[in-house]
Amino acid sequence: PDVPPMMQALIRSAGALPVMLLVGWLRGVKFFERDGSFGPGMVAGVLFGVEFVLIFTGLVFTSASRAAVFLYTAPFFVALGSYVFLGERLRALQWAGLGLSFAGVALAIGVPQANVDAKVLLGDLLVVGGGGLWGATTLIAKGTNLRKAAPEKALGYQAAVSIPILGAASWLSGESITHIPGALSISLLAYQAIW
Repeated sequence: PDVPPMMQALIRSAGALPVMLLVGWLRGVKFFERDGSFGPGMVAGVLFGVEFVLIFTGLVFTSASRAAVFLYTAPFFVALGSYVFLGERLRALQWAGLGLSFAGVALAIGVPQANVDAKVLLGDLLVVGGGGLWGATTLIAKGTNLRKAAPEKALGYQAAVSIPILGAASWLSGESITHIPGALSISLLAYQAIW
């Protein structure tokens, strides 16, 4: 509670980027080598940043438990996108597993609950959008030259491009830190960014 959500994501990306650069440098990653990953990396970065904006905005309206269910629609988007865009085929057992998972999501949507109103459904939809962008990011990573880039470079695009997106979203939503965060909050942010 000491640090607003989009600001947390901003701090995480801004803190993680130098760590990834350092680890990559120590492992000999050539971050600025032309390998065809720049365009896909930038797209993945935009998707990554907007994904978190949708998730955190959605959490204003829906519960964390509902959001967890809806965020994990990402595998549906990956499976369908892989089928449509990458020509991958799933076996019958994989389709059955996706169908069972989808039934669980449909059940979560369809079970009448006293506290579910239009705002909650809007939050759910925003989180599903975040799951869709998570899936799209995975498809970009699988189907472009980004798959050949070192992990530090591929994730570096996402962290670097998400910083201005999350900063703008935090500013536009009026987030601010009103007091010095406690030791627990600082340690949790450090854990997310560094570890």
